[in-house]
Amino acid sequence: ARSTLRKFQYNNFSIFDELHNSYAAGVYPWAATVNHSCCPNVLVRFATAQGEVPILEFVSCKEIQPGDEICHSYVDLTLEEMERKAELKEKYGIHPCDCIRCSSSSAE
Repeated sequence: ARSTLRKFQYNNFSIFDELHNSYAAGVYPWAATVNHSCCPNVLVRFATAQGEVPILEFVSCKEIQPGDEICHSYVDLTLEEMERKAELKEKYGIHPCDCIRCSSSSAE
């Protein structure tokens, strides 16, 4: 049971309304295969209609070339580097974060 709960916690998506308030969580298996970056090339949004199941969409936020890995951020990108790294370690077991933003010498 713990293993199943942990998999759900690591792979679910908080579903947000238009004011960015989380009101539910969903499991989207194909989306759970997308890796993390603090410098993502896609953002997550949900298409919702009254009484319908929310549809998770990835929307590009920068140019993506063929062969580029699709990445979204698992954490709030407005957090300082140390806060992002702490949350990634605590919530997702990612340590260290080796994305381009965290590994760049000019990062924050």
